[in-house]
Amino acid sequence: MQGRTETDRLFSEFSPDQLVTVRQTTELLHVDRATVYKWLADGRLPGYRLGGRAVRIRVADLEALVAPLDGGRA
Repeated sequence: MQGRTETDRLFSEFSPDQLVTVRQTTELLHVDRATVYKWLADGRLPGYRLGGRAVRIRVADLEALVAPLDGGRA
């Protein structure tokens, strides 16, 4: 489909306000779990703690993290 960026295709099955797990994040972005936790710890990626241990990440925050450098032309 023309007009869609790679970022649009990457997150097409999710709504922007949907919360995903750290595991889903690693699978979507093809990064290690430690990388996701580092991004959370240094504030680069906002996260939400559910209960005592579970961490969730908003899809919109992931989209912002992987925005193309050239302003949208991926």
